[in-house]
Amino acid sequence: LLWEPGPDQIVRTFKDQLPISAQLNSEVTEIKIHEGSASEVVVNGEKAISADHVFFTGTPIALNHLIQGEGLPAKARTRL
Repeated sequence: LLWEPGPDQIVRTFKDQLPISAQLNSEVTEIKIHEGSASEVVVNGEKAISADHVFFTGTPIALNHLIQGEGLPAKARTRL
């Protein structure tokens, strides 16, 4: 299976066209919740980035580890 354009070209396009700085080799280590919505992500355990919208594309079970405390209610946590 060959992707066109390749993944490296997609990353390069995002870096060149979006008004953000790419953080390669980074991992979201926490998602902070405020008033029922994701409001901030923590990258590599140290850098907090605020956001109006957060798109999560990981597996649902990963949310149990990324959202701490009451940010994810117990009922929702057990369903994951």
